[in-house]
Amino acid sequence: MSVQTVILKISEEVTNGQEVCATYIPPAGAKKIILGLFNGDAAFTENSVIRVTWDHGEAGETTKWSTKGNEEINLGEEITGYDGTKKIGLCCGNGEANPIYMAAKLKIKVYT
Repeated sequence: MSVQTVILKISEEVTNGQEVCATYIPPAGAKKIILGLFNGDAAFTENSVIRVTWDHGEAGETTKWSTKGNEEINLGEEITGYDGTKKIGLCCGNGEANPIYMAAKLKIKVYT
């Protein structure tokens, strides 16, 4: 079994009322997908969030992790049910009245 590390990154000013996302579609033939190290960096505000999603943008979307402000954590969560169409999403959402600089990074291990 070989392993590939995929990195999703966002680093930008997010407009008020907007969400910016980076996505990755794991291959249908993968043996295992692990959500790894997550870093989030943003001003702590009541209405902003950095989140990791599975089946991003679809009716079955679930949030696997979310945070406000700064955090670094090794998620270590295995994703199941990948079919070559479902996406992993890394999103920075700003529900405040003004733009906010936000940054996030997620490492994904893909075993094939």
